[in-house]
Amino acid sequence: MVPAAILIIAIAFAVAVLALIPAIIQLRSTLKSIESTLNDLNSSVKTLINVEVMPLVGSVRNTIEEVNGIVATAKTGVEKIDGTVGAVTGTVNGINAIIDEKIRGSLIDVAAYLEGVKVGVQTLVGNLRSWKKKEVA
Repeated sequence: MVPAAILIIAIAFAVAVLALIPAIIQLRSTLKSIESTLNDLNSSVKTLINVEVMPLVGSVRNTIEEVNGIVATAKTGVEKIDGTVGAVTGTVNGINAIIDEKIRGSLIDVAAYLEGVKVGVQTLVGNLRSWKKKEVA
């Protein structure tokens, strides 16, 4: 009985193996197709990187360098303007100090002189009026 059971198991195993052969062949064909697709995809990606991406990266790099140059030029211009504004501010402050020192004193002297003239004229006019009143009286 044991040899018959072993024979039945062997036959069942052989049938199972024979039944799996088409599936294994199909699996092999599918794996070859996947491998071919992956190779094609790899080749396409390499071509895309070399033809499209790398020139674009180079263009972006050039653009960044140009922008950096423009920014450096603008920075230099701003620094020059800042220096010029500082110089102009210093000059204006100097002129203001000169005006304050020289002209203010002169204006005060002129104003004092004119005030003295005004008081003198008023006194003279007042005296003339009082003399005239005395002469008329």
